[in-house]
Parts: sequence; C-alpha cells; structure tokens
Amino acid sequence: MNDSALLKQVMSRLEELEARVRRVDDVQEICKLKARYCLNNDGGWPEQGPSHSGPALDDFAEDAVWDGTPFLPVTRGREAIRRTQQEHQAVPFVMHCVMNPIIEVQGDTATGRWSCIIPITSAEGEDRVLLGTYDERYVRTPQGWKYSYIKFTAARAAPKAGGWGAPVGA
Repeated sequence: MNDSALLKQVMSRLEELEARVRRVDDVQEICKLKARYCLNNDGGWPEQGPSHSGPALDDFAEDAVWDGTPFLPVTRGREAIRRTQQEHQAVPFVMHCVMNPIIEVQGDTATGRWSCIIPITSAEGEDRVLLGTYDERYVRTPQGWKYSYIKFTAARAAPKAGGWGAPVGA
C-alpha cells in the first residue's frame, strides 16, 4: 500500500471515529437533558423544594409540544408549557424515576423512549404510582439539545395504600 492510499484509509477511519464519538456525546447530552427535566419537575421534600419549580423551560425549543393525552391536554409552545408548569406546582409531591433509554441520533435531531415510575401525590392529596413511557423528539440548537416533543403515556396507575410517608428529617 502506498503512502497516499494509507493516508486515505487512516483519514477515513478517523472520520468514522469522530462521527461515532459525536453520537456517543449526543446520547450523553440527551440523557443529561432528561435528568434535568426530572430534577426541574420533581419536588415536595425540603432539599428539593416544590414540584415543577425548576428552570425546565430552558430545555424546550420555542415551538415544543408536551402531550399527556388522554389524561392531560396537549400543550404547544414554550409559553403554554410554562403556564402548565405553574399549574402543576399544585402537586405537593412527585418524583420521576426514568430508565431504559433508547436514543437514536440522526444528525441534528434525535428520538428517545424512556420507561418511568412516578410516585406522585395529586393536588387533591391522593398518593398514586404511575407507570408509563416517555416518547420524545429532540433538536440540536446552538445552546445544546432541546426538547421538540414529549409524549407521556400512562400504562398503569394505582393508589398507594398507606401513602408515601413523611419527608425524611421532617
């Protein structure tokens, strides 16, 4: 193999590796995006503060959609999502436990699917556990990955007999 052919082969392999590392980095950044979503919406214990109080809107594209049908309405646009977040602050306790991500990156867009277990106390004081999935779409922006679409689908919901107990240390 001559030097030119070898250089071409090395450069091709380097481009492959760069693309692969970028996809791995993208998946990691999307996992961090989901972790911030949970952190910004969880709440109801002293160290965390009230639910739905974090700066979650920073993680949504301007024209993003949040879809919780049939239980919650479709919310379109960052401003409408902000209003919905404020309404959800009436929820005294919620903790999003997400797992099993399947994330596919296609250039500057990506899709994700997450399983979730959500212990929650409703605004009416009912302790429940929700089991479901999040199907999501993401878009790369100059500020990083943002949500363009979130669909929460509840698979099961059940009352939590005996409640969640008191906050630790309270």
